Parts: sequence; structure tokens; C-alpha cells
Amino acid sequence: GGGGGGGGGGRQVLLLRNTSSEYDKCEELLESQLTLCEEVLSLRHPLAAKMLAVKARLCIKLHREHECEELQQRVLTMRRSALGLDHEDTHRSAMDVYARRRYAAYLHRHERISSPVFSAFASAVETC
Repeated sequence: GGGGGGGGGGRQVLLLRNTSSEYDKCEELLESQLTLCEEVLSLRHPLAAKMLAVKARLCIKLHREHECEELQQRVLTMRRSALGLDHEDTHRSAMDVYARRRYAAYLHRHERISSPVFSAFASAVETC
């Protein structure tokens, strides 16, 4: 069959397809897996970054956009450090940050946007 990654990453993604009433269970599972990952590997390990990326997608479904943005930026930083700029997962994370920042800029297009928003946006573009 077709991969799916190690450590249950495929199960995490499948859980995100569930109904909204099951999102709390998904979040509990992710938190327990992150705790285990930290104990066994470290929170700097690429598997931890993958789990945090899944958690960011869950935050979108739960309408916790600010937490999602923070997680996506953290995942990008982790992947740049652990995997390097040329790795496809780093590019995927950069595109996530780029898309979220671009959407935020669109929503606030008539307001003055702070320089940290632009610097994170530029950093994501640079990685891509």
C-alpha cells in the first residue's frame, strides 16, 4: 500500500475527517502523541512537526485561527531547522504559512498591516 508515514500520522489525518463532535477526541489523541514524542524523541523531531501540522489543521476546523497561525509558524521553523530548506515538508509548511498570511492580509486589506505579519509572509515566500 501507499505509505502513510510512521507513528500514526495517517490516523491523525483520518481523524480530521470526522464530525465536529469528535474533534475533542482528536485533540486529546494529538496531545497524548505529542507528549509521547517529546519523551521518546524530542519536540524538535520531524514527527513532532508533523503532529503539530495536523493540530494546526484541527485548529482551523475549530475556528481557532490565531492558534493555527502560531502552530504553522512553529512547524515551519522546526522543519527548516530539522529538514532544511529543500525538503518537501518544509515547502509544504511554508505554503501553509503563506496561504494563511495571504488570507489574513486579504481580510484586512483596508487596514494598516503590521510589519511582523509581512516579515512572516516574506519568510514563507523565501522558503518556497
